[in-house]
Amino acid sequence: TPEISHIPVILMTALASVENKLVGYKTGADDYITKPFEPELLKIRVRNILNNLEKLKSRFKNDFSITPEKLTLSKPDEDLVQNIIVFVEKHIDNPELNKDMLCQELGVSYSYLYRKLKNIVGTSPTDFVQTFRLKKAAQMLSETELSVSEVAYKVGYNDALYFSKCFKKQFGASPSKFCESVKV
Repeated sequence: TPEISHIPVILMTALASVENKLVGYKTGADDYITKPFEPELLKIRVRNILNNLEKLKSRFKNDFSITPEKLTLSKPDEDLVQNIIVFVEKHIDNPELNKDMLCQELGVSYSYLYRKLKNIVGTSPTDFVQTFRLKKAAQMLSETELSVSEVAYKVGYNDALYFSKCFKKQFGASPSKFCESVKV
């Protein structure tokens, strides 16, 4: 179900046939361990699953090409992230875009959206929108001849100085320095 699709599942069972394993994986299990099992093997598999989830979260922060398939492990989570991205892209120039508009559009409560995004990409809905805006701004700065102020307004910032501060915090360089390094 969508409410728990972000939680990894390891099936531990005595049913060891290939058909049973196929059914387990087709229903969404992240791993399938047959009994008797080696406790050390289970620990390693759990650690690997958790490490993979952390890699997905860091990918959101560091990868400029944000695609839901790259961020999620399940179809319901992919659909949720896709819907969020579509809505944010549509309203990216609106400085009033916030978590409440997002929740209303998706038809979910803030606590549900917060929990899902925190588990999927490691950030709150507000931070997701800001990160998305800044990544879109970086893309615009590198692909167009727009000024920093023009880009700031196009991604929903009313104040170019505040935009520059947020941009530098996200990317470690001011927008103008970022442009210089990308366009060289």
